[in-house]
Amino acid sequence: MHATVPQNELISKPAPHKPPTYGAPQRDAIGSIVDGLVDDLCQRITTLRETLGRIEQQALQSAANAKGTLSDHVAVCGRLSDEIGRVQAVVAELDQQMEQA
Repeated sequence: MHATVPQNELISKPAPHKPPTYGAPQRDAIGSIVDGLVDDLCQRITTLRETLGRIEQQALQSAANAKGTLSDHVAVCGRLSDEIGRVQAVVAELDQQMEQA
């Protein structure tokens, strides 16, 4: 005859599993990779800021130049309008004199 084994002895619970842990070299390597990525991103952002700063200064200078040029054109047009008004007055006076003659 076969000896009977109690049911609780047949089914054993598996040993609890612990997640793998990394040693100091692995943590240092991961930290180094993250630091490298962060440094690269910071450098790229700094370069973008410098480029944007130069573009901003060029745009502001260009706008100031355009404003100066526009002001010059407005001044010339204003003087031209005044002169046209004077010439119109002279022409109108001559026209009246010609009608009276």
